[in-house]
Amino acid sequence: MRLFKVKVSVALAGVFMILGTVSASATPPGDNGDIVFSRSLGAGRTQIVSMSEDGFDSVVLTSGPQTKTGPTWSPDGTMVAYTAFKSVGKGRIVILDLESGERRRVIAPRSRWSEEDPAWSPNGRRLAFVRYRYIRGQPRPPDVWAVSINGTNLTRVTRRGANTDPAWSPDGRRIAFVSEQTFGGVHVHTVNVGTGKVKQVTAGSASDAFPTWSPDGSRIAFLRSRDVFATTLGTSSTVQITHLGSRRAFEPVWSPDGKWIAFAAIAHTLRESAIWKVAVDDEEIVRLTTSTRDRFRREPDWVPEALGVPDLVGVTG
Repeated sequence: MRLFKVKVSVALAGVFMILGTVSASATPPGDNGDIVFSRSLGAGRTQIVSMSEDGFDSVVLTSGPQTKTGPTWSPDGTMVAYTAFKSVGKGRIVILDLESGERRRVIAPRSRWSEEDPAWSPNGRRLAFVRYRYIRGQPRPPDVWAVSINGTNLTRVTRRGANTDPAWSPDGRRIAFVSEQTFGGVHVHTVNVGTGKVKQVTAGSASDAFPTWSPDGSRIAFLRSRDVFATTLGTSSTVQITHLGSRRAFEPVWSPDGKWIAFAAIAHTLRESAIWKVAVDDEEIVRLTTSTRDRFRREPDWVPEALGVPDLVGVTG
Protein backbone atom coordinates (compact mmCIF):
# COMPACT_ATOMS: atom_id res chain seq x y z
CA MET A 1 0.00 0.00 0.00
CA ARG A 2 3.00 2.23 0.07
CA LEU A 3 2.93 3.89 -3.31
CA PHE A 4 6.29 5.67 -3.29
CA LYS A 5 9.02 3.22 -2.36
CA VAL A 6 12.36 1.85 -3.41
CA LYS A 7 12.24 0.54 -6.96
CA VAL A 8 11.76 -3.22 -6.83
CA SER A 9 10.71 -5.92 -9.24
CA VAL A 10 7.10 -6.02 -10.36
CA ALA A 11 6.57 -9.30 -8.52
CA LEU A 12 7.97 -7.97 -5.27
CA ALA A 13 5.95 -4.80 -5.61
CA GLY A 14 2.89 -7.01 -5.82
CA VAL A 15 3.85 -8.62 -2.53
CA PHE A 16 4.12 -5.16 -0.96
CA MET A 17 0.68 -4.21 -2.17
CA ILE A 18 -0.73 -7.26 -0.42
CA LEU A 19 1.19 -6.86 2.81
CA GLY A 20 1.01 -3.14 3.38
CA THR A 21 3.41 -0.61 4.83
CA VAL A 22 5.87 -0.34 7.65
CA SER A 23 6.96 1.93 10.40
CA ALA A 24 10.02 2.51 12.47
CA SER A 25 10.42 4.24 15.81
CA ALA A 26 13.51 5.02 17.82
CA THR A 27 14.17 2.00 20.02
CA PRO A 28 14.47 3.16 23.65
CA PRO A 29 17.66 1.96 25.38
CA GLY A 30 17.52 -0.88 27.89
CA ASP A 31 17.54 -4.65 28.13
CA ASN A 32 15.91 -6.44 25.22
CA GLY A 33 12.22 -7.21 25.62
CA ASP A 34 9.50 -8.44 23.29
CA ILE A 35 9.32 -8.03 19.52
CA VAL A 36 6.04 -7.16 17.81
CA PHE A 37 5.51 -7.92 14.12
CA SER A 38 2.86 -8.48 11.47
CA ARG A 39 1.91 -11.95 10.20
CA SER A 40 -0.06 -12.57 7.04
CA LEU A 41 -2.92 -15.06 6.98
CA GLY A 42 -3.46 -15.12 3.23
CA ALA A 43 -6.19 -13.45 1.18
CA GLY A 44 -4.81 -10.03 2.09
CA ARG A 45 -5.42 -10.47 5.85
CA THR A 46 -2.80 -9.80 8.50
CA GLN A 47 -2.59 -9.83 12.29
CA ILE A 48 -0.28 -8.23 14.85
CA VAL A 49 1.73 -10.67 16.98
CA SER A 50 4.15 -10.27 19.90
CA MET A 51 6.95 -12.70 20.78
CA SER A 52 9.93 -12.88 23.11
CA GLU A 53 13.32 -11.83 21.75
CA ASP A 54 14.32 -15.47 21.27
CA GLY A 55 11.29 -16.13 19.04
CA PHE A 56 9.12 -17.98 21.59
CA ASP A 57 5.99 -17.16 23.63
CA SER A 58 4.08 -15.57 20.75
CA VAL A 59 0.78 -13.81 21.50
CA VAL A 60 -1.74 -12.69 18.87
CA LEU A 61 -2.73 -9.09 19.61
CA THR A 62 -5.25 -8.43 16.82
CA SER A 63 -7.65 -10.35 14.64
CA GLY A 64 -10.52 -9.52 12.33
CA PRO A 65 -10.83 -9.01 8.57
CA GLN A 66 -8.91 -5.75 8.12
CA THR A 67 -5.30 -5.64 6.98
CA LYS A 68 -3.13 -4.37 9.84
CA THR A 69 0.47 -3.32 9.23
CA GLY A 70 3.42 -1.45 10.70
CA PRO A 71 3.08 -2.27 14.43
CA THR A 72 5.23 -0.14 16.71
CA TRP A 73 5.61 -0.19 20.50
CA SER A 74 5.02 2.89 22.62
CA PRO A 75 8.21 3.78 24.54
CA ASP A 76 6.79 2.38 27.80
CA GLY A 77 5.56 -0.81 26.12
CA THR A 78 1.92 -0.39 27.18
CA MET A 79 0.52 0.41 23.71
CA VAL A 80 1.02 -0.60 20.09
CA ALA A 81 0.25 1.72 17.20
CA TYR A 82 -0.41 0.31 13.74
CA THR A 83 -2.15 1.04 10.44
CA ALA A 84 -5.52 -0.55 9.68
CA PHE A 85 -6.56 -0.61 6.03
CA LYS A 86 -10.13 -0.79 4.85
CA SER A 87 -8.80 -0.83 1.29
CA VAL A 88 -5.79 0.39 -0.67
CA GLY A 89 -5.26 4.09 -0.01
CA LYS A 90 -7.52 4.15 3.06
CA GLY A 91 -5.16 3.68 5.98
CA ARG A 92 -6.12 4.69 9.51
CA ILE A 93 -3.73 4.85 12.47
CA VAL A 94 -4.95 2.87 15.47
CA ILE A 95 -3.57 2.68 19.02
CA LEU A 96 -4.10 -0.56 20.92
CA ASP A 97 -3.97 -0.33 24.73
CA LEU A 98 -2.45 -3.61 25.88
CA GLU A 99 -3.70 -3.29 29.45
CA SER A 100 -7.37 -2.75 28.60
CA GLY A 101 -7.51 -4.26 25.11
CA GLU A 102 -9.20 -1.10 23.85
CA ARG A 103 -8.30 0.38 20.48
CA ARG A 104 -8.99 3.80 19.01
CA ARG A 105 -8.33 5.77 15.86
CA VAL A 106 -5.91 8.64 16.28
CA ILE A 107 -7.17 10.83 13.42
CA ALA A 108 -10.79 11.13 12.33
CA PRO A 109 -11.10 9.60 8.84
CA ARG A 110 -11.33 11.96 5.88
CA SER A 111 -12.19 11.02 2.33
CA ARG A 112 -9.27 10.81 -0.12
CA TRP A 113 -6.66 10.86 2.69
CA SER A 114 -4.62 7.94 3.97
CA GLU A 115 -2.54 7.94 7.18
CA GLU A 116 0.08 5.19 7.54
CA ASP A 117 3.37 4.16 9.18
CA PRO A 118 3.12 5.49 12.76
CA ALA A 119 6.36 6.09 14.68
CA TRP A 120 6.33 7.09 18.36
CA SER A 121 8.15 10.11 19.75
CA PRO A 122 10.53 9.18 22.60
CA ASN A 123 8.21 10.71 25.23
CA GLY A 124 5.22 8.76 23.90
CA ARG A 125 3.10 11.88 23.37
CA ARG A 126 3.19 12.15 19.58
CA LEU A 127 3.30 10.01 16.46
CA ALA A 128 5.07 10.73 13.20
CA PHE A 129 3.40 9.13 10.19
CA VAL A 130 3.01 9.20 6.41
CA ARG A 131 0.03 11.01 4.92
CA TYR A 132 -1.12 11.35 1.33
CA ARG A 133 -4.36 11.89 -0.54
CA TYR A 134 -6.02 10.97 -3.78
CA ILE A 135 -6.96 13.61 -6.34
CA ARG A 136 -9.03 12.53 -9.34
CA GLY A 137 -8.33 8.94 -8.39
CA GLN A 138 -4.53 9.34 -8.36
CA PRO A 139 -2.28 9.37 -5.27
CA ARG A 140 -0.31 12.51 -4.56
CA PRO A 141 3.29 12.36 -3.24
CA PRO A 142 3.31 11.51 0.48
CA ASP A 143 4.76 13.59 3.29
CA VAL A 144 5.70 13.03 6.90
CA TRP A 145 3.28 14.50 9.43
CA ALA A 146 3.07 14.45 13.23
CA VAL A 147 0.12 14.38 15.62
CA SER A 148 -0.50 14.13 19.36
CA ILE A 149 -1.79 10.70 20.35
CA ASN A 150 -5.16 12.26 21.27
CA GLY A 151 -5.55 13.43 17.65
CA THR A 152 -4.72 17.11 18.18
CA ASN A 153 -1.83 19.26 16.93
CA LEU A 154 -1.73 17.79 13.43
CA THR A 155 1.45 19.15 11.82
CA ARG A 156 3.06 18.70 8.42
CA VAL A 157 6.79 17.96 8.83
CA THR A 158 8.13 17.58 5.26
CA ARG A 159 7.19 19.50 2.13
CA ARG A 160 9.41 18.54 -0.78
CA GLY A 161 9.65 15.29 -2.71
CA ALA A 162 8.02 11.97 -1.83
CA ASN A 163 8.72 11.25 1.84
CA THR A 164 8.13 7.99 3.74
CA ASP A 165 9.47 5.73 6.53
CA PRO A 166 9.57 8.17 9.48
CA ALA A 167 11.65 7.24 12.54
CA TRP A 168 11.96 9.56 15.54
CA SER A 169 15.43 10.10 17.01
CA PRO A 170 16.03 9.05 20.65
CA ASP A 171 16.41 12.69 21.77
CA GLY A 172 13.15 13.69 20.01
CA ARG A 173 14.79 16.49 18.02
CA ARG A 174 14.90 14.86 14.60
CA ILE A 175 12.91 12.50 12.43
CA ALA A 176 14.72 10.27 9.96
CA PHE A 177 12.85 9.49 6.75
CA VAL A 178 13.35 8.32 3.20
CA SER A 179 12.95 10.91 0.49
CA GLU A 180 13.03 10.99 -3.27
CA GLN A 181 14.30 14.56 -3.40
CA THR A 182 16.04 14.26 -6.77
CA PHE A 183 15.32 12.23 -9.88
CA GLY A 184 16.46 8.65 -9.42
CA GLY A 185 17.72 9.15 -5.86
CA VAL A 186 15.96 7.64 -2.84
CA HIS A 187 17.99 8.30 0.30
CA VAL A 188 17.79 8.68 4.07
CA HIS A 189 17.33 12.23 5.36
CA THR A 190 16.69 13.80 8.75
CA VAL A 191 14.48 16.77 9.56
CA ASN A 192 14.80 18.94 12.64
CA VAL A 193 11.38 18.89 14.27
CA GLY A 194 11.77 22.41 15.64
CA THR A 195 13.24 24.22 12.66
CA GLY A 196 12.19 22.07 9.71
CA LYS A 197 15.79 21.94 8.43
CA VAL A 198 16.41 18.84 6.30
CA LYS A 199 19.79 17.10 6.07
CA GLN A 200 20.68 14.28 3.68
CA VAL A 201 22.30 11.29 5.44
CA THR A 202 22.97 8.73 2.68
CA ALA A 203 23.93 9.18 -0.95
CA GLY A 204 25.04 7.24 -4.00
CA SER A 205 23.43 5.40 -6.88
CA ALA A 206 21.68 2.77 -4.71
CA SER A 207 18.25 3.39 -3.21
CA ASP A 208 17.88 3.32 0.57
CA ALA A 209 14.89 2.63 2.81
CA PHE A 210 13.62 1.85 6.33
CA PRO A 211 15.88 4.01 8.56
CA THR A 212 16.12 3.03 12.24
CA TRP A 213 18.06 4.85 14.99
CA SER A 214 20.50 3.19 17.35
CA PRO A 215 19.40 3.64 20.99
CA ASP A 216 22.18 6.18 21.63
CA GLY A 217 21.30 8.16 18.50
CA SER A 218 24.79 7.94 17.00
CA ARG A 219 23.96 5.65 14.07
CA ILE A 220 21.16 4.96 11.62
CA ALA A 221 20.68 1.51 10.12
CA PHE A 222 18.83 1.21 6.83
CA LEU A 223 18.16 -1.07 3.89
CA ARG A 224 20.30 -0.79 0.76
CA SER A 225 19.64 -3.19 -2.10
CA ARG A 226 18.98 -6.51 -0.32
CA ASP A 227 21.03 -5.97 2.87
CA VAL A 228 21.12 -3.94 6.08
CA PHE A 229 23.74 -1.19 6.38
CA ALA A 230 24.53 1.27 9.17
CA THR A 231 26.00 4.75 8.99
CA THR A 232 27.62 6.72 11.80
CA LEU A 233 26.21 10.24 11.86
CA GLY A 234 28.69 13.05 11.42
CA THR A 235 31.15 10.79 9.58
CA SER A 236 31.44 9.08 6.23
CA SER A 237 31.52 5.63 7.86
CA THR A 238 28.93 3.24 6.45
CA VAL A 239 29.22 -0.51 7.00
CA GLN A 240 27.30 -3.50 5.67
CA ILE A 241 25.71 -5.50 8.50
CA THR A 242 24.09 -8.44 6.67
CA HIS A 243 25.21 -10.59 3.73
CA LEU A 244 22.03 -12.49 2.88
CA GLY A 245 22.83 -13.83 -0.56
CA SER A 246 19.58 -14.92 -2.23
CA ARG A 247 17.37 -13.50 0.52
CA ARG A 248 16.35 -9.85 0.74
CA ALA A 249 16.16 -7.90 4.00
CA PHE A 250 13.43 -5.43 4.92
CA GLU A 251 12.44 -3.24 7.86
CA PRO A 252 15.44 -3.31 10.21
CA VAL A 253 14.99 -2.18 13.82
CA TRP A 254 17.66 -1.75 16.48
CA SER A 255 17.50 -3.73 19.73
CA PRO A 256 17.19 -1.76 23.00
CA ASP A 257 20.70 -2.82 24.10
CA GLY A 258 22.16 -1.67 20.76
CA LYS A 259 23.83 -5.03 20.08
CA TRP A 260 21.36 -6.51 17.58
CA ILE A 261 19.23 -5.48 14.63
CA ALA A 262 16.01 -7.38 13.94
CA PHE A 263 14.71 -7.47 10.38
CA ALA A 264 12.42 -9.32 8.02
CA ALA A 265 13.96 -11.38 5.23
CA ILE A 266 12.04 -12.58 2.20
CA ALA A 267 13.08 -15.64 0.19
CA HIS A 268 14.15 -15.29 -3.43
CA THR A 269 10.95 -17.09 -4.44
CA LEU A 270 8.91 -14.21 -2.91
CA ARG A 271 6.68 -16.84 -1.31
CA GLU A 272 7.60 -16.51 2.37
CA SER A 273 9.46 -14.32 4.83
CA ALA A 274 10.63 -14.59 8.44
CA ILE A 275 11.96 -12.43 11.27
CA TRP A 276 15.72 -12.64 11.94
CA LYS A 277 18.23 -10.79 14.10
CA VAL A 278 21.87 -10.00 13.42
CA ALA A 279 24.64 -8.99 15.84
CA VAL A 280 25.89 -5.52 14.93
CA ASP A 281 29.54 -6.18 15.82
CA ASP A 282 30.25 -9.74 14.65
CA GLU A 283 27.33 -10.32 12.20
CA GLU A 284 26.10 -13.45 14.00
CA ILE A 285 22.65 -14.14 12.54
CA VAL A 286 19.71 -15.89 14.22
CA ARG A 287 16.34 -16.85 12.75
CA LEU A 288 13.47 -16.05 15.13
CA THR A 289 10.34 -17.25 13.31
CA THR A 290 9.52 -20.20 11.12
CA SER A 291 8.09 -19.76 7.64
CA THR A 292 5.17 -21.29 5.82
CA ARG A 293 4.45 -21.03 2.12
CA ASP A 294 2.42 -17.94 1.27
CA ARG A 295 2.78 -16.68 4.85
CA PHE A 296 4.83 -13.61 5.68
CA ARG A 297 6.33 -12.39 8.96
CA ARG A 298 7.32 -8.76 8.63
CA GLU A 299 7.72 -5.35 10.25
CA PRO A 300 9.44 -6.14 13.58
CA ASP A 301 9.67 -3.58 16.36
CA TRP A 302 11.54 -4.07 19.65
CA VAL A 303 10.65 -2.82 23.14
CA PRO A 304 12.90 -2.73 26.23
CA GLU A 305 12.27 -5.16 29.04
CA ALA A 306 10.70 -2.97 31.73
CA LEU A 307 8.39 -3.12 34.72
CA GLY A 308 5.88 -0.95 32.87
CA VAL A 309 5.22 -3.54 30.16
CA PRO A 310 2.00 -5.43 30.99
CA ASP A 311 1.59 -9.17 30.76
CA LEU A 312 0.37 -9.68 27.22
CA VAL A 313 -2.92 -11.44 26.66
CA GLY A 314 -4.61 -12.12 23.36
CA VAL A 315 -6.92 -9.31 22.28
CA THR A 316 -8.94 -8.69 19.13
CA GLY A 317 -9.33 -5.73 16.89
